[in-house]
Order: sequence, then structure tokens, then C-alpha cells
Amino acid sequence: ISSTYYSDTVSLAAGVAVLNELRTKPVVETINRNGKVLRDGIAASIEKHGVKAKVAGRSDHFILSLDYGDQNDKVHTLYMQEMISRGIYWVGGWFMCFTHTQQDIHRILAANDEAFEFVAKAIERNEVEEMLRAPVRETVSTRPDE
Repeated sequence: ISSTYYSDTVSLAAGVAVLNELRTKPVVETINRNGKVLRDGIAASIEKHGVKAKVAGRSDHFILSLDYGDQNDKVHTLYMQEMISRGIYWVGGWFMCFTHTQQDIHRILAANDEAFEFVAKAIERNEVEEMLRAPVRETVSTRPDE
């Protein structure tokens, strides 16, 4: 028997371990439950602060879309900057995993609420660009429908 990955037993063992986790623990349920809490909390914060944005996607993976026209990249960068300054690495979407705890979710939501408050004030005062401490992100690709 010959195969390209014939001797790659580490990957086979990892695959078996993942399947065992999926069979014996509430992985999918936990990811979906935590993802829904996070997605709904972010949506509530959008409404609370009057930010022109929406969350879209499934509970296990969803994105934040901003609606600020030609200022989108600047606003996106400001939000990203504020999330990162609060210890949350964010670049456009959330990928939920089984190891996210309720404490993680609440920490992300608290940082998100503070970041949206900051962004909303910057937009209201027309100071988005002045508040940036980093170069504006560049969109390298888009989907055909965007």
C-alpha cells in the first residue's frame, strides 16, 4: 500500500481525538449557545449606541458589517483598534470554539460595548480619523456581491 500521507499517523490520531470529543461532550450545543449569546449581545450593543452595523451569520461563525460608505475602513479600523486595546483581537468576525467560557463571552461583550460607545462618539464628533492610532486597514478582496 502506498499513499502520500501513509506515514502521517499524528494527523490520524488527532482526527480520532476530535471525533471522540465530539461524541462525548456537548461541543456543538455549547458553541451554538455561547455564539448566540455573543451575537445577540453585540446586536444589542449596536442598537444601544446607534452604530450603523449588523451581525450576520450562524452562531458558530458570524461577522460584523458596518455601513459607513467611504468611511467604512476608517470606522472598522477604529473599532478594531478599540477592541484590541481592551484585550480582544478582532479583525472582522467571530469564530466560536468549545473552550470559550461564559467569562470569555462577557469579557468580549463588555469590550464590545465600550468600543461601540467610543466609536459612536467619534462618529458623532466627526473625529474618527483623529482617533486612529494605527494605519487604516485596507480591503484586499471582496465577495462578488459586495
